[in-house]
Amino acid sequence: MNIFIYWNYKDNDSKKIYQFLNQSTFFELLEEGNNVIFHKEHQDFIIDNLMHNEIRNSDIILFFTHGDDDSILKFRYKDELPKERFIFLDFENAELLRGKRVIAICCRSANQLGEYCVGEKVQSEFFVGFQDDLIYDEGFSNEFKRIVFKTYSSAFERAFINAYNKKWPAEGFVLF
Repeated sequence: MNIFIYWNYKDNDSKKIYQFLNQSTFFELLEEGNNVIFHKEHQDFIIDNLMHNEIRNSDIILFFTHGDDDSILKFRYKDELPKERFIFLDFENAELLRGKRVIAICCRSANQLGEYCVGEKVQSEFFVGFQDDLIYDEGFSNEFKRIVFKTYSSAFERAFINAYNKKWPAEGFVLF
């Protein structure tokens, strides 16, 4: 099986929420009998034909980054005007996900984009994502934020390892 992973690993939030991606256990599991393509990026980059082909040739696509209702982002943006520069995937290139199993661990990406991907136009096998923001900073103290980040990371790691080991369908992953 071919697995494509994108992780915005330097972004302060993504680095902490998805810290389990730095540990070998998760990748040891994935690399047993699978071809894993892992993109760890942290700044602006062009999504070129090589990356398009890597996605097209993958069975499972995993995103660990920021998201918006209509897009998966390379990294966080703050101004609506240049948003196109930050977009990894949106309605314009969503056909890359045709027939794919997609898990987007990023805010709000399951809303418009997720619905579009599992709809008639794209026909992703499934799109698991979030309909709301991942909440981790409501004015919490730094000490409490560290606990929140570690809790998210641990929960995501446990869910992915269980899903892989127990061969859960998408519904099992979502309900965990």
